[in-house]
Amino acid sequence: MLKVKGNNIFKLWLMVCLLLMSWNSIAQAEMNVCKYFPGTAQSWNKDKSEFHGNHRILVSGSPIINNKHYLGFSSVLQDNNPSAENKFCDGNICYPASENSHLYAKEKDFSDMQSWPLDGDHWGNYIPDAGVIKPTQRRYAFNTFDLTKQEVIVPNGTVIYTKRFNMAANSYLSAESGKPDDLIIYVDGDSESPTDITSLSKGSTLKGLLYSKAKVDMSNGLGEGEITQVYGSVTAPDLIMNGSSSTIKTIIHGQSKCFEPPKPIYELAITLAKQSPTLCDEQIVTFNVTPDIEKADIAVFLSMVSGGQYSVDGKTFIDIPTDTISLPVQNNKAQLWLRSNDAGNVTINAHLSSDESVKANSNYDVLPADKLYLVASTVNDHIVAGKPFDVDVEVKQCSADFTQKTATHFNGNVTSVSTDYIQPKSGNVKAEWDNSPVKITNGKGEKSLKLHYSDAGKIQLKVNANGVFEDKKGNKQDITLTSNGLDLYFRPWTFAVCPLTLYSKDKIRTADGTASGGEKFTQAGAPFDVLLKPLVWVESLDKPKVNNEYNMFAQEYCEASVTENFLANDAPSIDNLKVSATLDSPKNGVLGDFYSGDNQVKNTILKGIVIQHNHWDDVGSINYHVRLDNYMGFDDMDVDPSYCRIGRFYPAYFQLENNSVTPAINGFTYMNQPFGVSFNIGAYNNNGKIVTNYNGFARTLQNTFIPEVVYGNAITSEKDNRLKEVIVPLWSKIFGDSIKFSSDTVKFIRKKDVDFIPKEEGERTASEPDGPYKNWQLFLRIKPLPTSDNLENPEVVDWKDNTNIQLVGTNDLRYGRMVLDDASGDLNQTLTIPLRVEYWNGSEFVTNTDDSISRFDGANYCYQVIQAVVKPNISTPVKPPYTDGEEHTVFWGRSSSGELLAHPINSLNKNEIIRQKIRFWQRLSKNTTPNGAVSRVENILTDKSIVCPRETNTSNQPWLSYNWRDFGDEDPSATVTFGVYHGNDRIIYRDEVNKDNKPIPYVDYQ
Repeated sequence: MLKVKGNNIFKLWLMVCLLLMSWNSIAQAEMNVCKYFPGTAQSWNKDKSEFHGNHRILVSGSPIINNKHYLGFSSVLQDNNPSAENKFCDGNICYPASENSHLYAKEKDFSDMQSWPLDGDHWGNYIPDAGVIKPTQRRYAFNTFDLTKQEVIVPNGTVIYTKRFNMAANSYLSAESGKPDDLIIYVDGDSESPTDITSLSKGSTLKGLLYSKAKVDMSNGLGEGEITQVYGSVTAPDLIMNGSSSTIKTIIHGQSKCFEPPKPIYELAITLAKQSPTLCDEQIVTFNVTPDIEKADIAVFLSMVSGGQYSVDGKTFIDIPTDTISLPVQNNKAQLWLRSNDAGNVTINAHLSSDESVKANSNYDVLPADKLYLVASTVNDHIVAGKPFDVDVEVKQCSADFTQKTATHFNGNVTSVSTDYIQPKSGNVKAEWDNSPVKITNGKGEKSLKLHYSDAGKIQLKVNANGVFEDKKGNKQDITLTSNGLDLYFRPWTFAVCPLTLYSKDKIRTADGTASGGEKFTQAGAPFDVLLKPLVWVESLDKPKVNNEYNMFAQEYCEASVTENFLANDAPSIDNLKVSATLDSPKNGVLGDFYSGDNQVKNTILKGIVIQHNHWDDVGSINYHVRLDNYMGFDDMDVDPSYCRIGRFYPAYFQLENNSVTPAINGFTYMNQPFGVSFNIGAYNNNGKIVTNYNGFARTLQNTFIPEVVYGNAITSEKDNRLKEVIVPLWSKIFGDSIKFSSDTVKFIRKKDVDFIPKEEGERTASEPDGPYKNWQLFLRIKPLPTSDNLENPEVVDWKDNTNIQLVGTNDLRYGRMVLDDASGDLNQTLTIPLRVEYWNGSEFVTNTDDSISRFDGANYCYQVIQAVVKPNISTPVKPPYTDGEEHTVFWGRSSSGELLAHPINSLNKNEIIRQKIRFWQRLSKNTTPNGAVSRVENILTDKSIVCPRETNTSNQPWLSYNWRDFGDEDPSATVTFGVYHGNDRIIYRDEVNKDNKPIPYVDYQ
């Protein structure tokens, strides 16, 4: 509630009165706006007003007087040429108003604008997006109203006063309703000024009533779809509309309650192309609308006794519906093409869809035709050779296919069929009919003809019939008819896949081997040929498909009948014939590379297509697939794909790779000493590429390998089982593509001394020296595959050089031993035991000067006290004898002085032990320990046992043992005598002294 005090009440009342007076004057000025907008486009100047149209423009809804279109201007110009004939008004000539003064607008008095502005009005410029336009405001005043690339929506009932008005660049101005009467624009410009122009350009759209004291210029934009348009009315001293030379670019759509264009009185007429057409004719019905109409539809209802078809373009016909047909009118005309199913009356009823009072009717009679045709047809003319197919026959009237009608008054019988060859042009097989009678009743065959054609290509089938026909006058006559040539296309059913023998190209081979059994076929990588036989369909052979392919793995397919025309020189092309392969066996194998044959030869003797020079680079068996798509160029003429197993492919050869024999010591090895052997065995195809599937073969189909050795004199070469630790593995995926063998523990064992008789049970055996074998050789021999009922013809695969045996490597094998020489010396002195290694040279043992590798160590020993002379009543403890010295290797087969030292039994009182004889062993291994050895004794001086204090201390060289004591092969030993000074001279020439230069008692001599 507004509160005022004192004189403010009077001021408020005065403001309200002035506001009401102002709004009342404005309302009076805007009453009866229709006097300013009597039509689509006009001026108030009856003498000097001009309408200029340049190029193609459109003024829609202009007043029509006596079938002429008028504009409310004193002159109408086209391209500034008064004599040119324009087509501005709805495609018709626009005429100036002339004596039709009611077409001119009343001139508006702009003096009432002096009372503006009121509160809320704007005498400034229109500013976009500044909140100038308000939802509750209906009156606006501006100096300028310019829109560029803007869309402005104002409240319904808005009036805009402005001194300048321009719209550009696809701008849009409208009331909320979109109705032109809800927006009025008054432009107070200068009609005499050549520069004062109200402009609408570049695809802008105004929906409103525009009154401008300045001339109005409408121009199009250059972009696609930039059409400058006014929906409503335009009143101006002059109006210029600029269009395009090719399309209409500026338009005024006359829309307002102030004027309604007069409605013309339309008429509809029907014209028939033929007054009495026959059943074989098409009737063309033309509908004409007058006067000119821009857009309309005609509703047509057709009545035919026997039914029929209609078309709106003369090409595509559909059955006549039970309701109306809607036809669009173009250039005041519409057409229908009609066909009747039989003779009878046709009635046509039509009217304008928008005005049922504008209507027309017509009718005509369809007459029957006398000429008859026998027509043969089939549901599908793409047929499998040998498969039965149906042909339907019908007697028709009319020759053209799209107008043929059944001759219902013909009755007869089918008498025969005939075959014409199209592609190839000759053949030796005709289409066969089962000759079951087929009657023709009322023009139609009572059932289909059952036929089959057992070849491939394109033929024409003709059917012959005779019967009686009763014409329209009731006359009966005997008629013999031959059908049109029915084109039929036949393809082979499928292909039998028949491998050919490798050398006799005219023979088919089963080739059914797999990685598990069956007969072999050819080497991997070797070329092979396959015969593809195009088969005629046979019901008994039509077994269920596997993955949509026929399995041809049966000899009966290769013996079945073929489509011989398929192989003719002028037969359809088989460029789309394709072959491929998938793996059949072994399971979990790989396909590798398969190359289809590079040459296709039609063979009329074998009756098939020979695919030459196929290659598969691995072993096992494959499925050979064949397909032919789009036979004769038709998408639905694919020959049923098929496949067949082909095998067994086997390796072309084996190859030994990375083979070596590694001697244990500098180019030689002692017998029983481990040495290195390694090799790889690969299975290869015919092209020198390793195959990967051989390890998936059944064991009975896999070659194995036997190690063999050759040694001794070449003339008396021996082969025995002295080679140990060489067991060639079987083929396995563990090794990948090859067999791989590598071992450092291979041995060639010593020859057993068969004459050796152990002294006691449980004693070890003895070896017999032999050799040396300087050119000992290790070979691998291919073991032949076993033959069995399941393997009639096993493949024979050799090494690459076509031999059955292959050298792995050589070795220099020697029988060796380690020798300790006896030693003697001072009673309490450490003595050196000489050591050497020897080998048997064929006649005797000699020092092995090639050996600087064999080891010895004084810590590895056993001992036996042979004799110990002591003084009576010895009471002090004694220390056992032993050997020592760090681990050493022989040099040129011998030890150096001081490397292996022997120590006697020692006592705290050295004078208590007079002399001693002790055997020492150099331990080689646990297996060669002297028989009867123990780890300790109770009394060193009296126990004669062999003592090995350290059981685990060995040099692990059992191949240097020897049967020294006739107890079997054991560690080497030597006797060391402590208390010998000059050897064993029998005669004493003088007293000898010891190291202390004291005489040696006689009893101390040995």
